[in-house]
Amino acid sequence: MGENVLLKAVVITVAACTFAILDSVVSAEPVPGYLTGRVEDAASGKGLPYTNISFNRVTEWLAGSVQAGGVMTAMDGRFTASVKPGTYRLECRYISYKNEVLENIVVRSGETTHVVAKLTLAALAVETVKVRAARLADRESSLLDKQKKSDAITDAIGAEQIARTTDSNAAEAVDRVSGTTVEDGKYVYVRGLGDRYSSAQVNGSNVGAPEANKRVLPLDIFPVGVLDNIVIQKTYSPDMDGEFGGGVVNINTKQNLDRRAIESSLSLGLSSRGAPGGGFMSYPGGWSDFLGIDDGTRALPDRVSQIAGTARVTRNGFSIEDRAAMGGSFKNTWTPSNTGAQPNFSYSGLYADKFEVAGRPLGILMSMALSNGFETTTKENNSYQGTIEAPEPKFLYDVQESSANVLGGITGSLNYKTGERSFLNANVLYTRDSEDRVWISEGPNTDYGNESVLQRQLGYIERGLLSTAMKGEHETWYEGSKLDWQLSYSEGSRNELDRRLSVYEWNPVNQVHELSRRFAQPLTRVFGISSEYDRTFKANWLFPMGTVGFLQPSFKTGFATSYRNRDSEYRRFGFSVRGTQAGDRSLPPEELLTQANLDAGTVLFEELTLPNDSWYARQYLTAAYGMLDTRLNESLRLTAGARFEQSTMDVSTGSPFVNGPTERAKLETDDLLPAASLTWNVTRRQNLRAAWSRTLNRPQLRELSPFDMFNYEEFYAEIGNPQLQNAELTSYDLRWEMYPSSREYLGVSVFHKDMDQPIQTLLSTRVTGEALVPVNGREGDLTGAEFEARASLGRLWQLFGAAQPTALRHWAWGFNYARVESRVVYEGFEAPLTGQSSYSANAGVFFTNHRFNSNLLYKTAGKRLHAFTAGELADVYAYPMQSLDYTFGARIGRSMLIKFQLENILNDPMTYKQGDLVVRRWLEGRGWNLSLRYNV
Repeated sequence: MGENVLLKAVVITVAACTFAILDSVVSAEPVPGYLTGRVEDAASGKGLPYTNISFNRVTEWLAGSVQAGGVMTAMDGRFTASVKPGTYRLECRYISYKNEVLENIVVRSGETTHVVAKLTLAALAVETVKVRAARLADRESSLLDKQKKSDAITDAIGAEQIARTTDSNAAEAVDRVSGTTVEDGKYVYVRGLGDRYSSAQVNGSNVGAPEANKRVLPLDIFPVGVLDNIVIQKTYSPDMDGEFGGGVVNINTKQNLDRRAIESSLSLGLSSRGAPGGGFMSYPGGWSDFLGIDDGTRALPDRVSQIAGTARVTRNGFSIEDRAAMGGSFKNTWTPSNTGAQPNFSYSGLYADKFEVAGRPLGILMSMALSNGFETTTKENNSYQGTIEAPEPKFLYDVQESSANVLGGITGSLNYKTGERSFLNANVLYTRDSEDRVWISEGPNTDYGNESVLQRQLGYIERGLLSTAMKGEHETWYEGSKLDWQLSYSEGSRNELDRRLSVYEWNPVNQVHELSRRFAQPLTRVFGISSEYDRTFKANWLFPMGTVGFLQPSFKTGFATSYRNRDSEYRRFGFSVRGTQAGDRSLPPEELLTQANLDAGTVLFEELTLPNDSWYARQYLTAAYGMLDTRLNESLRLTAGARFEQSTMDVSTGSPFVNGPTERAKLETDDLLPAASLTWNVTRRQNLRAAWSRTLNRPQLRELSPFDMFNYEEFYAEIGNPQLQNAELTSYDLRWEMYPSSREYLGVSVFHKDMDQPIQTLLSTRVTGEALVPVNGREGDLTGAEFEARASLGRLWQLFGAAQPTALRHWAWGFNYARVESRVVYEGFEAPLTGQSSYSANAGVFFTNHRFNSNLLYKTAGKRLHAFTAGELADVYAYPMQSLDYTFGARIGRSMLIKFQLENILNDPMTYKQGDLVVRRWLEGRGWNLSLRYNV
């Protein structure tokens, strides 16, 4: 503890000194940016030559603007100007046309900003018409402006903010948003409601989940190199899917730019968990492992898949010779070796351009990202039995784990403007990650007479996600109305390739670990594949209803239909050794599983697949909604409506490799889901929002299946519950928010949710061991509050009427805090929601000028319930670590940026406890990273 405090003090001192040094060099002449654009006739699109354009540089938000120069367009209406970095107001003047003003045009050092001004003919007199130019969606100012104008309560983080952090994927980025936490490094919790209550979308589309036991989308599969922004909507509206709890996380990938752009970024780093030179465990794999793709090295051998067909490989069905040939066709690798890990590295690139097609603009963008990371971690992994009053150890394992992780993604988009208010858009995203893991545990286990048990595991998991969407937005025959539609297809997959587990136990007589005699098959191999497909069509029609008295209503209606199917198939195989005929049982598996022993029948190979190791699920969903959006007066906006959803979920369980009964579960529901929200624009910079809604949470498809899968990370089995029913939620929200300037924000929220039959995960004790089972509670509720502030440091001086010090003009700070309390009532028991942290907090200090940026970031969260035991033992709670990160970036010339990162400086432990007893504990490790980005 003392070491962490001292280290924290040293880091803060170093960061402060760095900030001071940076501030001393800001007087150097800034590297200019560039303004390019075109002035054209709004009706014909023809360029207007010799248009006068004046630049006014916007100063502090209360001080207005100052003249900064001007330019005249060429014969084709185009212009180019070199200006100092800043925010500008452009005024365009052309004889016989109305003047046009473009506001909030941001020019960055060494970067090019492109604008288009459309001028209309003046009927009689020349007058000034103000319009707002479109902003880049990854900018903090653009996201705050969108949040301010939204009819719902939202929060967001963009690529500009993510670039200040050490985050490498979407899960780490979302963890910094107010009121959100992330469990297991990938599952998002919004306002204390777990991953099952908080859904994720990609570019507004539903996607299939690449997880075996969850419907939710793991956010760690999205590299930050393909992200534009992440928006979290925390209140429900009827044009959204009815499954809504804490919120919807919409991951938006990079979109088209209005100019040509080429970007490349390369980074190199090390972690104290995976430093080269030793301590990293691995085993021979395939040549394409560095891409996160197995080349077939770990595939189920053809000798097994082709000879066995759909028949179970058993002693009765196949001869010893056949099974010996099949057993010998597997790669005989079970024991890892110590090697030196490679440095962590990543690469990302982007290309964007704009063309004219049939007189209309066509924008294209392609981006990709690839990263490799290597980690070695030492953990405690324990389990207990008995009672709350007298718990006893079941096993106490020391675990050493090494993993090589690959994360990559590629995205592309096309945007074609078919009219003044119409466009077509296509998005494609493919992301893939893999984990090649070696895991060794050793320690006493009461199931083995309290003798030491040694287990070795080799595992390789690939997860992939393909998401495609076509969108359109069109003007319709009714003036001011708009029709938009979206057709999407997604496919998520998870392949578990050749997980190998060997179990040895201590022989007190021979004083050596020997192949366990307590299992019929102490050497096992598992192959599994899960795929989920989602096909969705949505259409919405918005049209104004004119002026009705003092109301100005518009009506929005639409429908949606989706079909989701999921297939999961696992096969298990084992090797058994007959007595001591195979030789010394203390030998490693490679020496026991020789072809000679297989041929002699002293080592037997057979299939261990269970009847419920394969399951198939389908979900059909149709929905329709209507909602009214109206201004009650100049400052009051009301949105209200309802959505009707009809859902059918059908799950069948039964492996084609096992003769056994087929189990089936079916859940059909019709649901009416109303919602209403009220927004009061208290002033031009302040909003007060209130919202109410009724939504639901359906069981995940996997949860309706009795499929039983062992989680080797937590040493629990995970099984389903065909008796699950929908949970219903009634939500109440209130938020006050203030926007002092384009990059500053202050917000306070309170919220409450009542839940009927909430779904919770129960840790149940069975004869065969502990198992995680989803169950319905009787009722529950959740109450919380959020606070967030973002501002320049000089704002603190202005609050007290003092002038902003010059030294603070490049400094900013941010802070958010959320507090949540919940309870779920069972028959005779009460507990918080699983995964709900008691609080979460993020803080940061930022320094930015035209040449340098430096950022110090801190985050933490309170304890959260990990597993509810219903009184059998003490509940299991997770105690998240505190994190302190530091980044420094410097611009070199106009096109190059170098960035240095220090990650997890405190190296605080991550701990899971059952009462006062440690269940799991480990250190994440410190790391550093150096990256170089080049823009064209």
